[in-house]
Amino acid sequence: MTDRTVMIRTEIIIISTLHNAIIQLNN
Repeated sequence: MTDRTVMIRTEIIIISTLHNAIIQLNN
């Protein structure tokens, strides 16, 4: 895997985690 692929996967994980946290806060 290239560095770009790792960065993209990391960003997806961070965004997903933040998205789930926001949903939990709203509930």
